Amino acid sequence: MGKGDAGDGRRYARFLVLLVVCAAGLVLVGWIPTRRLGGDAAVRALVIACLVSVTGSVVGSLPLVLGQWLGGSARATPVGVMASLAVRFTWVVVWAAAVALAGWAEPRLFLIWVGISYLVLLVPDVKYALARQGN
Repeated sequence: MGKGDAGDGRRYARFLVLLVVCAAGLVLVGWIPTRRLGGDAAVRALVIACLVSVTGSVVGSLPLVLGQWLGGSARATPVGVMASLAVRFTWVVVWAAAVALAGWAEPRLFLIWVGISYLVLLVPDVKYALARQGN
């Protein structure tokens, strides 16, 4: 019990790298079609949407990390996994609404890219949660 070991830190670092790689892949894949649809403002919406989803995944992973760090088991519990998904979802919804309502990005394409990036980044999130369960 306790703070974990170096393997946990490496696992978390791999998770963070995978998040960045997936988000960068989305930006690369979506850059040209998004620019054709809406110009530079739409590309800005794409990048901001990916940033919102990446930060949501990082913040969403905190219940799993902090649960162990505060003295819990090294294994992710079903409650911890559900808390992680709930925190992630709440973070993304709140920030997506804030960005769309504040006009920081073109709202239609921004919300489309939030949805796409949210779904794509579920893959690293689930892989990380399963790895913490020892699967």
